[in-house]
Amino acid sequence: MKEEFSTAKKNILFALLRGLAGAGICFAVKSLTSFILFASAAGQTGLFTNTDVPNYIIYIITFASSFLLYGSVIGCLCKYNAPDFDNYLLLEEREMSLLGRIKYYLKNGLFYLEFSAFAALTSFAALVGGCPEIFGMFHTREGVSPFSAGILPAVVMPFIIFPIYLFKKCDMLPYFEKLIKLKEEEKVRGRVQPIMRILLICLLYPLVSPLLPLIPMIAVTLLSVSITLATAITFGGLLGILLGGGSVFYLLRLAVRVLRRRRLVRSIEDTATRADCRAADFENVYLSLIFRGRQMRFNVYRGKVVYNVLLISAISKRFPICFTSERSGYHDHIVGMKHAHFTIMHHYFGYEPKGDGIQILLIHPEPKSVFIIEGDKRTRLYNAGRLYDFTAYDKDAFLGALRRGILGKYDGQKSDERNK
Repeated sequence: MKEEFSTAKKNILFALLRGLAGAGICFAVKSLTSFILFASAAGQTGLFTNTDVPNYIIYIITFASSFLLYGSVIGCLCKYNAPDFDNYLLLEEREMSLLGRIKYYLKNGLFYLEFSAFAALTSFAALVGGCPEIFGMFHTREGVSPFSAGILPAVVMPFIIFPIYLFKKCDMLPYFEKLIKLKEEEKVRGRVQPIMRILLICLLYPLVSPLLPLIPMIAVTLLSVSITLATAITFGGLLGILLGGGSVFYLLRLAVRVLRRRRLVRSIEDTATRADCRAADFENVYLSLIFRGRQMRFNVYRGKVVYNVLLISAISKRFPICFTSERSGYHDHIVGMKHAHFTIMHHYFGYEPKGDGIQILLIHPEPKSVFIIEGDKRTRLYNAGRLYDFTAYDKDAFLGALRRGILGKYDGQKSDERNK
């Protein structure tokens, strides 16, 4: 009991210290950021040169930077919080919805201790003038004493910080679960990571603060340019801009794919030469990038042995390739977001062996998964796996097998030969 009590006291002490340290860092960085920002505006330096910037704009920008600062520091406090992680490990049911996570922390005493320490020091800093932007957004300072100007920020600050603190805490639970699955619990207890992150925060916010007025300026400029273009150009001109932009995007993307294909061909030729082989008879090397009906083929000669290689490219790493027979297959084109698929479209393609040599299928660029579909059965295809007449590889496995002289020797080949 004595050891448990001392651990509880230690957790309480560390929660208070974390809150106070976080608030102290925020106060120091905010003070320096506000000083640089207001000094730039008052001295008409940097971005403020020859620019009449209203005070309320400076206050709004300072408040936005303060909001981001609180989120960054609180996020660091939550990410490297060993007691929070240990308490999470003790839960019987760790799969919780957002509402469940909120309820979990609203019943957590350490959460209130840490938040109270952070909010108390922040409110005190606001009372002595540490948050002038909140007062300045609503009032002028004429006829107001410095102490009175700090009352409004001191009252408002806890209500601003509480949702940030609660959101950051809830956001850490999926991160903790990920660490458990990856067996990387030591990251929570690391000391180097939080120190480096805090140093980065302390350097970044004051240095970037004079650039903050540039953000609304750019936004207003882009909006005015867009409105001017929309009212000035005709429908034909707008259509021409869209078509021109689309063409440039397509050509740039095609150029990147051509360079990658050229690099692939060179890698195959160089690897074959080093392995005392010869890669030749390349077909549709670049046409296959434009026309999906054309497929890149080539042969590899090793003495009297000939390998007939067919290349199939994935549409995207996210979209699986499914082979439905020895002559056809399709790309699963997933429409939607990462965890919410609206629909799946099939882009069908044909493929067939060509030549009398050993048939090799090279998939590059390869998706995350390749499947063989036989009725209701869905089997994953791995490197050196048998696909009807072909032995299938991705680029690295193909080059490795070519280099070691084991190209075409698929997994399970020995057992198949014994069964015969």
